[in-house]
Amino acid sequence: MNSRLIVPRSEWNQNSNYSCAVRHESSKRPITSTIENVFGSVTPSAPTATLFQGPSELVCLVLCFSPSDINISWLLDNVTELWNNNTSTPYKAHRGKFGIRSYLSLAPQDYAPGAVYTCRVTHTTQTLALNISKPVELLELEGVFFDENRSDPILADTAEENWNMACIFLVLFLLSLLYSFTVTLVKVRGRI
Repeated sequence: MNSRLIVPRSEWNQNSNYSCAVRHESSKRPITSTIENVFGSVTPSAPTATLFQGPSELVCLVLCFSPSDINISWLLDNVTELWNNNTSTPYKAHRGKFGIRSYLSLAPQDYAPGAVYTCRVTHTTQTLALNISKPVELLELEGVFFDENRSDPILADTAEENWNMACIFLVLFLLSLLYSFTVTLVKVRGRI
């Protein structure tokens, strides 16, 4: 035996729940099954995406989209398509929506400073592009910083240099104070 319920399109909505109850003489209570959000998967919904950075991978998490057809691709500097990724199949989330994850594996030498990695999400409702890049770092080597974009070194102020500067300033200040005192004393004695 089977049963069918035809729902007119005018009654479709996001919060549609339908139950089917079966009674049989062999059971004291009816058997009931409920389906929630029956039409949630056919109502188009734009995805939301977030890009996470791990120690050796990037993760693109896409949520709340419908229908389930979606494409995720990875780009380097918006030009080169990257293939060392692992994308899950869309999974059913709450309220008839779907979710998907995509992982891009990165070796330390691949994640170069200034390189821009893009997770491009293509869905029937919209296309998203999420970018992440490793900032250009200053390298420290024995108190000297090197900017990778410049050839000349940038000297770092060390505690010893600061202390020397403070001592020189203090000595010169005391000398100028002593000189002023001496000149004032000589002029005042000359008038007496």
